[in-house]
Formats: sequence, C-alpha cells, structure tokens
Amino acid sequence: MVRTIAALIAFGLLTVSAAAQPSFGVKAGLALTDQDFDYRDFDVDFDSRTGVQVGLFADFAFNDYLRVSPEVRYVPVGVKTKVIVTEPEYPEGTGERTIKSRIDYLSMPVVVKIGYPAEKFFPYLIVGPRVDFQLGTDGDWFAAIYEDLDKVAFGLTVGGGVEIPLSPKYRLLAEFSYSPDLNKVYENDLLSVKNKTMSFLAGVRF
Repeated sequence: MVRTIAALIAFGLLTVSAAAQPSFGVKAGLALTDQDFDYRDFDVDFDSRTGVQVGLFADFAFNDYLRVSPEVRYVPVGVKTKVIVTEPEYPEGTGERTIKSRIDYLSMPVVVKIGYPAEKFFPYLIVGPRVDFQLGTDGDWFAAIYEDLDKVAFGLTVGGGVEIPLSPKYRLLAEFSYSPDLNKVYENDLLSVKNKTMSFLAGVRF
C-alpha cells in the first residue's frame, strides 16, 4: 500500500507537466484531528483536538472540468483527554486536568479536482494520495509512544469545495476534506496508532 501511494504521488507530479500554466493559491483554516489508539486488550477513547492548518497549492488545469493540485500544508495532529488529579491526602481526587498531545506534520497531498464550471461559481470534488513528514512532537504523557513513531505517514485526502470569482484573476474558495492515514504510525504487540484529520479551509487562488 505504501508503494502504491508513493507511485500515485509521483505519477500525479509527472502528469502536471502536460497541463497548462499553473495558478497558485493559499489556504488556511481549522483542522479537527484525532488519533485511533487501538489497544489489544482494552479500549481507550481520547477526544479529538482542534488546530490551525495552513498551506500552499498549485492548480494545473487540463480542461474546464479537470485539474491536478499538489499541495504543501502544515498539519498538527493530536488528541486530548481529562484525568483526575489525586494527592495522598485526597485519593478520591482534587479536580481534573486536561492533557494534550500534538504531532506536527508537513503534509503533501496530490489531489485530482473534478468540477463543473457554473456561471458564478465552480463546485468541485477532490481525491488523491498523501504523504506526511513528521516535524516534531509535543506531549509528555505520550512520550514513550511518540519517541517511536514512524516519521512518515501515507494516506488519502477526499473532500469537496467551491470557488467563487472575485475578479478575473482572483478566486475565493472554501473547502472541506477528510484525510485518514492508511498505515499505522505506531505498532507493537499491545497497541497500534493511526491518524485522521478533518479540515475546514478557506483560501484564494490567483
């Protein structure tokens, strides 16, 4: 599966050379991220975490309906949960504390964008492979796991959006995407971990 994803990304990047002169753009918005901690003998549920996502992209148009769009994004992935704070004098607990984790990734999806050029807007769907490179981690409670995380993750990005022309040169866009990993970033005999992200982005193409 990893080789297939890598081959699809390479093919997408080579294919864009046959397209017309590209346009470029920027995106930013919210990322609702989660990690599936799959323990062998018991279940643990963590809450998803919200972060800020930013990126750059290029659009290579083959015709009015089909484009290929390589992107580079900063994506924080993580979870959070509440734990009971205890002391020797108060074993039943003195309150709650929220613990959080974060893994920073440089994400590089290459998506096919299929749309319909309506008179005043351009709705579209996206689908394509993705590779994520780990930049760093933050989370003392998860340090034993995060120290052994795979540095590269492979996945898919699917979603949709709409572009609205602001002028002959500039296009405003709003986009939603779902990006699950296909490989496990951590695995041993007791636990495996996979990432997933939902993104709500706005941007400008020019």
